[in-house]
Amino acid sequence: MKVEQLLVQYLYQSKSVSLLNIGRFSISPEISIIPESEKSQVLPPDAIKFEYDGNAPIDEGLIDYIVQQTRKIKPLATSDLESYSILSRQFLNIGKPLIIEGLGSLQKSQEGNYIFTQGTYANARLELPKHNFTEKLSDDVDFSSPVKPKRSTGKGALVTVVILLLAGAAALGYYLYSQKNAMKPLDVSTVQQADTNENNIDTSMLVRADSLVLKDSIPKNIHPAYTFKVIIKEYNNLKDADKNNKRFSSFGHTILKDQIDSTHFTLAIPFNTTLDDTLHIKDSLSRLFGVKAKISF
Repeated sequence: MKVEQLLVQYLYQSKSVSLLNIGRFSISPEISIIPESEKSQVLPPDAIKFEYDGNAPIDEGLIDYIVQQTRKIKPLATSDLESYSILSRQFLNIGKPLIIEGLGSLQKSQEGNYIFTQGTYANARLELPKHNFTEKLSDDVDFSSPVKPKRSTGKGALVTVVILLLAGAAALGYYLYSQKNAMKPLDVSTVQQADTNENNIDTSMLVRADSLVLKDSIPKNIHPAYTFKVIIKEYNNLKDADKNNKRFSSFGHTILKDQIDSTHFTLAIPFNTTLDDTLHIKDSLSRLFGVKAKISF
């Protein structure tokens, strides 16, 4: 269950909820929302109130509700709620509206406050989120037939072993290649020739090269539309960035290569999905690539 859904359901029940460093939502006591209703319920005008508070505390009642509904331990539920609040503020700070189904939307004003616009319909049903990651689908294994789980587990283990072997072979090959180049003896005559050529550099060519650098100094990164991206690798030179860009793209991923400055480059995977999925996607990519992935907008 998403934190956003649990937040809305808790507000329907308790009539008030505080969102960390964002503000407080409240519903008039006269408004009654039927739980698990099959029909869409229309919210009366001004049924939901929002009070902006940049120092709003975390709602302990909401944390207990998340623990009860998800069966997670309290520190993990607290971490999920804090992550949702942080990502929501980042989303608002870049000028995008934060849409909360069943409540409405928040928008940051020019004065720096958050303005709330109430939605039309209540969202009274708790629905399980649909993810495209196999690791989430594997939690709901059907044990009614002992044959199918064994086959599925065997295939999954075989794929995992193959991926690990390929990754190990690639790492070993790169290590041996690096060691081979590091052990090559230095050719003294080549160094002397290079030093001689360095003293005879044509200054006119330096001026021309400098002009070309200035002309092309601004990177031209054209990327497809996305809600956010997850940075999986950082490099200090263009050669390594291009090499691994081709390598990761060959696995079937859509890779964005961004140039931070003249010597720093990043590789990221774009996603066009809701804000609630960022935490799960970041953790999945961190385990897949063996790095500490970062969220960027």
